[in-house]
Amino acid sequence: MRDYQTAISSGRSGTSLEKLEKQLEENAPKDFKLADFKEMMAANKLFTDYFMAAAGRGDKEKLPELAKQLAEVKIKDARMLNEWAWAILTDKRIKTRDLELATKLAKAGVDASDAKDAAVLDTYARALFDSGKTADAIEWQKKAIAASESDEGKAELTETLKRYEAKSGKQ
Repeated sequence: MRDYQTAISSGRSGTSLEKLEKQLEENAPKDFKLADFKEMMAANKLFTDYFMAAAGRGDKEKLPELAKQLAEVKIKDARMLNEWAWAILTDKRIKTRDLELATKLAKAGVDASDAKDAAVLDTYARALFDSGKTADAIEWQKKAIAASESDEGKAELTETLKRYEAKSGKQ
């Protein structure tokens, strides 16, 4: 798996990649789905390329196309989608913030988690808030608080809610 991941990350293709795929299929557990793994690896590579361009360390000219491709990714991994959205929203290295893309990825994470993961709901609320949709952000932040399973988590999420409410004039 590590060899395959390295090959994908370095942009390798063709016969050497096919050979690694065959080895992977032969040695993987019975329930391993190579197609799903390949899709996840390709999505990770795409996000890395996007992140590098948005951080000014990649080809900035490709940023719109990378964003478009990322928005069309059909993965169902709520945690991964959440991490991507959160990075776009908060990572200090990002020079070009695409709030529309972050919101779309965060919403896909909410859908993939059946709106039951507090961290994912919090990220979606943040994306809405940063996009100027304060009333919607408040609504989703309340859902994040309700989904939180720890007192510490609820307290932290409640502090965020207070910031959103202060911005909207509701308290």
